[in-house]
Amino acid sequence: MTEKTTLEMLAECGLTTDQVNEAITDYLAKMRNQHQPAFAVGEYYVSDDGDIYKITSQENLLISIEMYSKSSGRFLDMTIPSHDPQDTPATAEQIATFKRAESFASKGRKLDEFRVGDKVKDGYGQEREIVEVDVWGMHKVVSVNIAGNNAHFNAIHFDLNQTVEELQEVGDGN
Repeated sequence: MTEKTTLEMLAECGLTTDQVNEAITDYLAKMRNQHQPAFAVGEYYVSDDGDIYKITSQENLLISIEMYSKSSGRFLDMTIPSHDPQDTPATAEQIATFKRAESFASKGRKLDEFRVGDKVKDGYGQEREIVEVDVWGMHKVVSVNIAGNNAHFNAIHFDLNQTVEELQEVGDGN
């Protein structure tokens, strides 16, 4: 006895190929709608462990994201099969943190990874040079020279303009 295909078994039940195809198409559409991510491309979200991510594209059931991992301090690009429905939209402060992490990652650094000699911009748009990096308690502190005096500030108040490595390349003529 030979084994029957699924289509042959369905035909014996009185279903035509068109009816089978229609049933399969309907089923797949329902499954896609059931698993369709509720999140939108271009929007920012936060996971329950504090990671902040931006959805960059969505294709079928796969979602491409850019993520700032709070635990590792790294900025990552990845594709995930779905999202956690408990993730919430990011606040303006979280989006600002994400964008700072993205800026640092573009220069090969972790968020707030300053080094002596880096050029930074303060909250007033003034360019400064880092002269010291330290940690006070739980806060990373950077020192900049203002009018001949070293002033200490929480690192979150500065944006990285140029790394010391970039400045050395320019100085070396590379």
